[in-house]
Amino acid sequence: MRFTVRNVAKNASMRMEMAPDVDSSEVARAAAERWEISGFIMRNGYYLVPEGSKLRDHVSEGDTIDLISDPRNYI
Repeated sequence: MRFTVRNVAKNASMRMEMAPDVDSSEVARAAAERWEISGFIMRNGYYLVPEGSKLRDHVSEGDTIDLISDPRNYI
């Protein structure tokens, strides 16, 4: 499955290709390594992508996943 991951704070994006049965935490780990960030929420459209869930349950071919800073990290 191919999709785009967009870092909203840094206005940057990257294309990814992963198997549908991969955990969403793999996407989070790849993004954290690429942009040296932590503490973010993954959103696909209007819906949050829970960490540890399977990609096939929340992401479709060609989707864009937004990474948004988690406000709980600033409290």
